Amino acid sequence: MQRQLLTTMAPRFTLTYFDIRGKAEVIRLMFAASGVEFEDKRIAVEDWSKIKPSTPFGRLPILEFDGNVLPETKAIAGFVARATGLYGQSSLEQARIDVVMEIIHDLQLTFAIGQVQKDAKNKEELTKSFFEKDCLKFVNWLEGLLVQNKGGDGFFVGDSVSMADLDFYAGHELLLKGNPAAFQNAPKLTSLIARVEEIPKIKDWLPNRPAKFSFTMP
Repeated sequence: MQRQLLTTMAPRFTLTYFDIRGKAEVIRLMFAASGVEFEDKRIAVEDWSKIKPSTPFGRLPILEFDGNVLPETKAIAGFVARATGLYGQSSLEQARIDVVMEIIHDLQLTFAIGQVQKDAKNKEELTKSFFEKDCLKFVNWLEGLLVQNKGGDGFFVGDSVSMADLDFYAGHELLLKGNPAAFQNAPKLTSLIARVEEIPKIKDWLPNRPAKFSFTMP
């Protein structure tokens, strides 16, 4: 009922973020997968200093609708997932989605630690270690979680795509760019990537998303 209500009587959503995929991409993917129209407002870096004071906490993304301004990535993603039916069908499924999301968050945080290093040598060493060691650990964990649901031949939870699958899809390119063999020993995750890309509304969205993954990754 939530999904039907949102798609047939939806307010006008405006999602504001930079012109990169980054933290907002899972939100964009959920809107796309559920067929909910939204304004994808992309901010140029050079314009950020002018806009920053008008945002709730001086950070992006923000989601605006019906006079509401919702900040913080996790809060926005959870709201959109619940409203579009992409947050599982039970409390247990929601918890399992949260597990996947937390692992992906930890993966991204581990990567970010290297990127903020001011010393070029430290940054290079941490980035190299991430792609050669750390990311493979996280991929192994995610492969194991996927296998727990129907042998890994479907999605992370239940019988249909959820926020967990879309969050994984949104971040998998980071790993492939740094280590093309990242999923060499993760056949179920490799198949999941292809499965998500074959969802008709996702397939329609992919050519329209930002070209860059992040500020630090092309």
